Amino acid sequence: MTWQTTQLQDWTVHVHPDDDAVPHELTEACLCGPTPELHAAQDGGDNWLYIHHSLDGREADEGDSKREA
Repeated sequence: MTWQTTQLQDWTVHVHPDDDAVPHELTEACLCGPTPELHAAQDGGDNWLYIHHSLDGREADEGDSKREA
């Protein structure tokens, strides 16, 4: 089971599971209830990182390895 990182045009980044039980919407309103994290950008602005949650339970097998990638 793998995870994908997607950067949108507004510099928002989503970390989401590939081939999950349902497709993930790359918004904060995704069914999985992604965890938002605000990060300082190099240009002095702020960027949002959304960590999505799998619906197939893969985190139980992987631990927190998606954040180490």
